[in-house]
Amino acid sequence: HPRMESAMYHKAECLILLGRFSQALEYIETLRDGMERRYLEVEALWRSGSVEVAEAKLGSFMSGNLQKCVKLGRVVRSHRHCLDTIQKSMDDGCDSEVVTLCTEALDVLPVTLACGLYCRLLRLRASGYCRMRRWSDAIGDLNLNLSLNPEDIEAMRCKADVLKEQGLYTEYFLCLQ
Repeated sequence: HPRMESAMYHKAECLILLGRFSQALEYIETLRDGMERRYLEVEALWRSGSVEVAEAKLGSFMSGNLQKCVKLGRVVRSHRHCLDTIQKSMDDGCDSEVVTLCTEALDVLPVTLACGLYCRLLRLRASGYCRMRRWSDAIGDLNLNLSLNPEDIEAMRCKADVLKEQGLYTEYFLCLQ
């Protein structure tokens, strides 16, 4: 039955687990509003790398004391704290600390669990490498990012900037193209 709610929730979960976050979020919008729909939305958001948006949406259904909601809240807040710490280090100009923090976060986050967040951490670490003028390490992270998500415009732009900084203008142009 095409409107069977449990089947629809399972489809949304499958899209999330496959890393098809934008498609999952679009599909979740069609579901009836309720705690399960909101839970799936927050799950898709944090895994896609939109941790701040996910945390903001947590408040809309955290009044219940369901164990899975409490656990999801802890996971989202943990990743938000990690990203805030990385951003603070970037703002303070502590580039080696940025690289270290991103590396530690990447080591404990399986790429299959949250591909979008994993790519976001790779971009942040690449930024740290760029500020340290470690171009090959930055390119390595950006290439890994693009292999996981070939449509990541931000990673493509960052890679082009790295190529330009290295004086590789032909590669820079091809990357932009």
